[in-house]
Amino acid sequence: MRKLLVFQHVKHKTLGLLDQVMAYYNLRRRYVNFSRGYDRGINYKKYHGLIVLGGPMGVYENDRYRHLSYEIEIIRCMHELGIPILGICLGSQLIAHSFGGSVYPHTEKEIGWYEVQKTKYVRDDLLFKDWNKIEQVFQWHGDTFDLPSGAKLLMKGQGCKNQAFKLGDTTYGFQFHLEASLDMIKKWLLTVQFTEDTKDNSIEFTDKINCDSKYYIDNSNQLAENTFSGFFKSFFEPTINITTLKS
Repeated sequence: MRKLLVFQHVKHKTLGLLDQVMAYYNLRRRYVNFSRGYDRGINYKKYHGLIVLGGPMGVYENDRYRHLSYEIEIIRCMHELGIPILGICLGSQLIAHSFGGSVYPHTEKEIGWYEVQKTKYVRDDLLFKDWNKIEQVFQWHGDTFDLPSGAKLLMKGQGCKNQAFKLGDTTYGFQFHLEASLDMIKKWLLTVQFTEDTKDNSIEFTDKINCDSKYYIDNSNQLAENTFSGFFKSFFEPTINITTLKS
């Protein structure tokens, strides 16, 4: 049975819909939750893939979060070995930084549902073949990044340009939270992080996100199933029949 490493940074940022697709491919997971401490002796060579989840910290806060440099070390090593990597939000920023891309605070936080658009590089990519030219995705980030040398931009946004990219043949970074189910989004809106990131946790803003989520979530779930299946299909064989993802 194939095993994947999962780098987690906070309790509420989980695999979400990714977990259901991973079950289809009979992939075992090993969570490394850096908020609980970590061991620098991870034998990454015995794993067949790496998922790097989101978190509230910035890549440039290495003095405060010592594990970030260790994550970057493993990302570089696994990429060089051709082991599949998928980074989400902070994960995408860590990948960009690992290969020379700058990561820095964006001019504004993106929290809620935002448009992203295909670029010319997405035509031959299995992950995004079922996406329309413009789609709505759920966002929650304050930082952005420059693409590392050699990376191909697959999806772009209006306010925050770099939304999804591919580096080499096996490494992907998504700035948006395609893994987020409706239940996850509702839970995130109740966290301290939401209050801190919005500074004005108004009822109107919360209601808008909840309303938008109900409107866009079905399409987002389908995109998640297709996109994550495309990622795993590129490297692993399925073992069971997949069913529609639950929100």
